[in-house]
Amino acid sequence: MSSPDFAALSDKLLVVKGAAAPSCGPVRKLRRGRLDDGRVRVALRLDEPRHRRLRLAAAHMHKSVQAVMIAALDHYLQRIVANALDEPCPCLEHGSFAAPDISPLQAP
Repeated sequence: MSSPDFAALSDKLLVVKGAAAPSCGPVRKLRRGRLDDGRVRVALRLDEPRHRRLRLAAAHMHKSVQAVMIAALDHYLQRIVANALDEPCPCLEHGSFAAPDISPLQAP
């Protein structure tokens, strides 16, 4: 068995306390999924057939998977949930939240 090659230890590895800096770019910490631009990260677990259908639908519409998911969520909240409630809820009305008015499914 050959021994692995290790980096040589030298005084170039020593840094004065407080003067150390990361070797790569700044690490961007996310706080509970919130991005720098105010959006929130959400994870969704899909089985393989649904994931494949979603990717294919996005490809056929020339849209990103995220754009298709946002359009589907908007449709569900505006039409399905609103119609399923016995009484209208003003908190679920379109425009009651500060979201940009985007139409991800419109042709480019």
